[in-house]
Amino acid sequence: MVQRGRKTSLEERIEIGERWEAGQTDPEIAVAMGRPVPTVRKWRRKYQGEGRGAWYPVWEGLPRVPWGSFRSRCVTLCARCVSAALAGGH
Repeated sequence: MVQRGRKTSLEERIEIGERWEAGQTDPEIAVAMGRPVPTVRKWRRKYQGEGRGAWYPVWEGLPRVPWGSFRSRCVTLCARCVSAALAGGH
């Protein structure tokens, strides 16, 4: 029975990638794992395009920029807040 409406676990994502690397098709993987073909197709395509990094969740709300760039933005924002607080405007 195909399971719908639930998140695909990391273990399932890894299994999808391993089965695909072993030569199985999306429908074969879906039947073997009891998952919908579109779900298998989604994770297989992500794996093809991004490798194993595609299997791991991305934290919501974090910027997708290099750490140095993110850090400099934080420092700039903190400096503005401190300046505003010292000037009595915050």
